[in-house]
Amino acid sequence: MQRALVPARAVHAAALAALLLVPVVVVASYAPVWTGQPEPADLAYFGPAGAAILRGAWSEVFRDPAVQAGPLELLPFGVLELVGPSTGAGWVVAHAVGNLALVLGYLVAVLAPLARGPLRRRAARSGATSPSRMRPLVYVGAAAGALVVLGEDLPWAVSSGHPAQVAVPALWVVAAHAARRGHSTTTGVLVALSAAWEPWGVLGAPVIFCAARPDLVRAACAGAVTVALTYGPFVATGSFRMFELAWPVTGMSAVHAVLPDLEEFPWSLRLLQAVVVLGVGVAVARLGRRSVYAAWLVPLAVLTTRLLLDPVMWQYYWIAPQVVLVALAAFAVASRHRAAAVVSVGAALVVESPGARTLPGLAVLLVLTVLCAVLLHVRAPAPREEHDRVPVPREEHVPVP
Repeated sequence: MQRALVPARAVHAAALAALLLVPVVVVASYAPVWTGQPEPADLAYFGPAGAAILRGAWSEVFRDPAVQAGPLELLPFGVLELVGPSTGAGWVVAHAVGNLALVLGYLVAVLAPLARGPLRRRAARSGATSPSRMRPLVYVGAAAGALVVLGEDLPWAVSSGHPAQVAVPALWVVAAHAARRGHSTTTGVLVALSAAWEPWGVLGAPVIFCAARPDLVRAACAGAVTVALTYGPFVATGSFRMFELAWPVTGMSAVHAVLPDLEEFPWSLRLLQAVVVLGVGVAVARLGRRSVYAAWLVPLAVLTTRLLLDPVMWQYYWIAPQVVLVALAAFAVASRHRAAAVVSVGAALVVESPGARTLPGLAVLLVLTVLCAVLLHVRAPAPREEHDRVPVPREEHVPVP
């Protein structure tokens, strides 16, 4: 029998860690109100579109090409549009609820592999009781959560109007672990759900190659059905104009440095960008699938390549690689892999610096990604059972009398 992809103790530990972080989250949620900008940045676009979903006016949802978000991201903004707060205190509560929901989901993705892996084995060897076994998970979750909240990654994702910058990479990490455990259908569904947050979620497809024997047909079918269910009703209305948008090419992007005369970046170039990003992701997945860190390295490689080829490279784009680095660091520290811990924690701290989120900073991130991939692949090969389609722990074998 296969064990749950997300163990119950990981969910419980994530909930307890999020509860410990409530005071920090509330303080961080006050920042947008204090600066005089309580409304999320893209509420003007996402609010009416989300409200249209809730009102059943589906032909209005994607009528504006500027709406480059999926239904899962539009819905909470639709709620704000319909019953949005009118006072500063109300906005603090709205931001706090959004931040706590994002923290909880993110910590589940961080703690799920730890609950099945090193912390579980260490607790079993020490003979710890159930409450004692959960305590390290709570501590690791609280530390990781505090870093991304105090570093303004999660609050910024909400205030910028793009919680997908956290939700998408978190889903990719869980999908990668699903692939390694032989859950190809689940992998396809999770990647498609990430695209239901924002379309670039499809770039997480290479995580299926983290599996030793990926079932590509099953994953692709599951993903296609999920995408059809989430976007199909809006396409069927005949007012789906998402693919008509052309992005400006900003001076802060690497695209401008290479092609200074290029002014617009239409969806045709987005597709070319996607081909390159997916190719890099598949290559990293195939080369590093024997590492226990493949589930984080593949998303990190995809996100870094996406940044490198992006025409706008908005500041909030850096949230996604940062939350992956923090999750990677949490696993490395908890696993007591010293070299991996030093590299991943150092990379997370470097990228956390606002001064690093520039074109030169992108070069630093690229170097750090390559360094992470090399060191973590060499230093920490995955144990054999990580590649088995149905892993069975040694302690579960029952001797036959």
